Amino acid sequence: MIFSRLVEAKAARAAKCFLEETMFEPETGCLESYIECLFENELVEEALDVFEQLKMAGHCVSLKTWNSTMLQSVKAKRVDVVWKLYGDMLEYDVVSDVDTIGYLVQAFCMENNTAKCHKTSSTGFGGRTCSEQCCLQ
Repeated sequence: MIFSRLVEAKAARAAKCFLEETMFEPETGCLESYIECLFENELVEEALDVFEQLKMAGHCVSLKTWNSTMLQSVKAKRVDVVWKLYGDMLEYDVVSDVDTIGYLVQAFCMENNTAKCHKTSSTGFGGRTCSEQCCLQ
C-alpha cells in the first residue's frame, strides 16, 4: 500500500528507498508503474534494472509500459535506451503500434539518420509521411 502510494505520487526516490529498506516485493503490475515512475523522474538506469528483474522473472510488461518508457527515453535524449528497449520488445515478440513507431522515428531523427527515419515512417504510419524535423529537410 505504501509503495503503491509513493509510485502514484511519482516519488521515485522515496519508493526506491522504501524497497531497499523493507525488502518489500511488489506485484508485477505495481512494478510496471514503478518503471514508468522511475523514467519520469529521469532515473533511467534504475528503471532499466527493474526491467531486467522482470525479464529474468519471465514477465513481459504491457505495450503501454514499453511505449511510456520509450517516450521518456526520447524526452531524455537517450537513444541508446530506445534501441535497447526496442531490442527487448523484439525479443519478447511484442507487437508495436503507431506510438512505438513514432518513438523509433524520433530516435532515428536524433541520430540524424534520415534514410531510416523515412523508411520507418513510411512503413510504420501506413504510408503517411513523417512530420519529424529531420524528415522534412
